[in-house]
Amino acid sequence: MDKNSISCEDFGKYVFHYTSLKNCVEILDTHHIRLSPLERTNDPYEWTNWPLDWVDRYLPKDTKAIEERHLSIQQTWSQIRKRFQVFGGYCESKANEGPKQDGRTQIPMWAHYGDNHEGVCLVIDRKRFTENLRVLFPSSFSKSVRYGGISGADYLKAHDLPESLLNVQDHKTLVRKHAREHIDQLFYTKSRAWQGESEWRWVVDHWREDYIHVPIDHSLIEVVLGQKVRDFYYPAMREAVRANRAHLFRATWDPLLGGIECNPL
Repeated sequence: MDKNSISCEDFGKYVFHYTSLKNCVEILDTHHIRLSPLERTNDPYEWTNWPLDWVDRYLPKDTKAIEERHLSIQQTWSQIRKRFQVFGGYCESKANEGPKQDGRTQIPMWAHYGDNHEGVCLVIDRKRFTENLRVLFPSSFSKSVRYGGISGADYLKAHDLPESLLNVQDHKTLVRKHAREHIDQLFYTKSRAWQGESEWRWVVDHWREDYIHVPIDHSLIEVVLGQKVRDFYYPAMREAVRANRAHLFRATWDPLLGGIECNPL
């Protein structure tokens, strides 16, 4: 496979996930990618400002039973950010009217997520990974992240649970239902400061404490080593990448281009 195997017209078909070399080795060894809880995402506005005192307007303070129920519902709501699990990466935006960007050569992504060029970039076929995930979780979500604020009305609808919830015993089911109904505001909206990431994200409503592991069969296309990865690792990485039926590349700085290019190893 040559360095032009992924054409610029096809960049939008792939998600470019930057991670450490250690995480990459685990993925290649297990043939699976592990999703992470929402609370581990890097934008604090995605979850830390979810108000948990929404019910104070409705409840009297002198009823112990109601206070306990209030606490139970609060805990369920806060668990959303632990139980909903996500995975994502850079993906060329359809809204980009300029030249298409090679997701393997994004310098800020290498610096921030790619262990300062000592990590890797995984090139993942978006459609195939979605298919693999939906075999396990048919109702999972898959779409691009929106950057910027949302209207005040939408914010209140998403972050303010309905008063009717107080009179329902199975509040966990309703809280999950509410989160799914407002999936865009809660899981697919980030601060405009992160818009350079152009993130595509998968979200799974998983109410168990174990991690979700998604097979990478037929979805892992390339593994791109950062330019600071020592050549000592090349032989082992070649074998591991070949065992996953993918292709190994290396990112290098080209002073003439003033950027990064990828070459096969």
